[in-house]
Order: sequence, then structure tokens, then C-alpha cells
Amino acid sequence: MTNKKIPDGNLITAPQPFSRELLEKVIGDLCLAEKEYTGFISIESGDTQYLLYFFNRRPYAAGKIVADKPCPLSIIELLLELGQLDDGSAAISIHATDPVLLKCLLVYLQDKPTVIGPSNLINLRAIMEQIRQEAADALIILDQRQMLNFFFFKGGTRGMSYFSDTEFSKAAGLPVDEQMLAYALQGGGKSVNALIYRTLTTQESTDSITSNHEEMARLLRRRPTRQPSSVATGFPMGGYAEDRVVLSVLDGPQKGQTLSGSIPCVLGRQDADLVVTDPMASKRHAAVQMVNGELMLLDLGSTNGTIINGRPVRQHAIQAGDIIGIGGTALKVVRITHRKLWPPSPE
Repeated sequence: MTNKKIPDGNLITAPQPFSRELLEKVIGDLCLAEKEYTGFISIESGDTQYLLYFFNRRPYAAGKIVADKPCPLSIIELLLELGQLDDGSAAISIHATDPVLLKCLLVYLQDKPTVIGPSNLINLRAIMEQIRQEAADALIILDQRQMLNFFFFKGGTRGMSYFSDTEFSKAAGLPVDEQMLAYALQGGGKSVNALIYRTLTTQESTDSITSNHEEMARLLRRRPTRQPSSVATGFPMGGYAEDRVVLSVLDGPQKGQTLSGSIPCVLGRQDADLVVTDPMASKRHAAVQMVNGELMLLDLGSTNGTIINGRPVRQHAIQAGDIIGIGGTALKVVRITHRKLWPPSPE
């Protein structure tokens, strides 16, 4: 089980043994359901919880929680990871949510808290008063014993609460801010950690447009093949770990450096596989991954956009020699090594 527990919402299907065939069926059923579905599929394997979010029956966003660290993923990245799980090695469950809980879950996955610390060292009453005076939207997460409890505020007054701590009973008629304070201060608040989000920045996965259930099923069925030796293909044994892209930094803060990473990978300023130390780059700016047999560069909803060979793009095939623009940084694709693209591109 994952170390962190998020609110379940409305549990539709209790955890059952994972298989790619079952996940494929679940995705198809949710996408084609007669009634609108908003919620998430949870796949728990060891200390990792994989999450695929749906909004109005459509795959919307994805990510994972590894121990206590949330990590956003593209939908394709998620499916590639799930495709490598062995049947029976995880548990899958289906959850329905309202749009507000879905928003809270995405904030936790994608955004960074403005304030974080033990609730007995943070003046939550003063923070709530500031939120009310500013008529602001905010999310406060209280973490006790690895259980995450969400308190969402709209316009500084209206609120919704979602508990993963089932032992805590919400007092009937108690306003959400008072529920939050009562939970935070129980036992002196020493064991309750507070995460306060003020920006509530979330975004739809850029590949959600192309992620219909047929394409998602194809990705789930694709598993890395092991070769009997490294001589036949020129690759060491092991699959995707040896599929790589090499980028040379032509301009920007890292000019002269070389960036190299496994495919799929994310480029960005923070929480990225290939770190671009450019203040004009977004935290997770763009992704390099296979789509329909082509190696693609996908913009991940970046602030300043992504450029290939002088043209702004959202999704575009790349090859050796292409110039990628991220913020004020220019990257040249030097080499691509991928099983689907063998032989590798020349230096």
C-alpha cells in the first residue's frame, strides 16, 4: 500500500487484483458509459499509487504518489509504466468524485503548497481570516498519520471537506473552516502537518486529446521485449531503460552542456527527468515520448510554449538535428536511440 492515503470519494469497485486486461476493460467501460463519470482509477503497487483521472467520461490527467511524494505524469507515461506491471502485482479500484474533489486531488498532484509545516506552528486562524478578507480560493490539506484530509474554500467562505481519516467525525452543521481547525488542533496539533495551497494551479494532460480508449489499450498491451543477447540488436538487455535521447544545449544558462535521458522523459525546471535551469522554462515544460510509433515532443501546458525549428508546437515529431526551444534555452537533438527507431540516429 502507498504511504499516503487520499480521500476515496465514492468507492465504486473495491480493490481487486490488477491485470492489464482488467484495466483495459475498466478504461473502455468508463469512456463509453451511458452516464457521465468523473473520478479516478487507482492502481496500488508496493509504495506507489498510480492515478488516472476522468472528467465527464474522458481521461483528463494522470500521476502517481511514490511513498509521500506526488508526481504528475502524462497519460501516456502512466500507461507505459502500468504496462510493465505484472498481473497480480497490484490492486485496482474505481472511485467516483464530484468536480471539487477532483480539483483538490489535481492540486495536490500538480501544484506546490505556499505554506507547509506542523499545524501547531502555523496560525491557521489568521490564514483563514486572510482567505476570507481576500475572498480567495484556497485548499488546506491536513496530514495526520499519512492520511490526507482536504478542506477547499471558494471565494473565502463557501467550503467543502473530504476526509481520508474515517475515525474523525464531522460535527453536524459545523462550517468547513471550523471542521478544519478542530481536526488540526486535536491532540495539540503536534502530529498534524498542514499544506496550504493558494494558487490552485492545475492543468489537463496535453495528451488527453489523443488518449481515446483504443489508443490507451494499445499502449497497455505494448511491453518491452527482452532479447537473448545484446549482439542481435545492439541494445543491452532490459527494454525501455536503454531507449535514450541526447540533447546538446546551444544557448541558455546551460550552454555547452549535454542532457541525456531515458525515453519517455520530461524536460523542465523542476520535477523533471532532464532539468533545464532556465527561469523562463516551466517546472514541467515538455515531454519526449513515443506516440503511434513516432518519437514526439509534447508541450505540457508550459507558460512560454515550446518551439521546434523556429515554429511553436503543442505536439510534433522529432529527429536528430532538430532544434528545440524551451524558454530562452535552445537544445539540439544530437542522438536518439530507441528500439522502434533502430538503427539509431547518427551523431
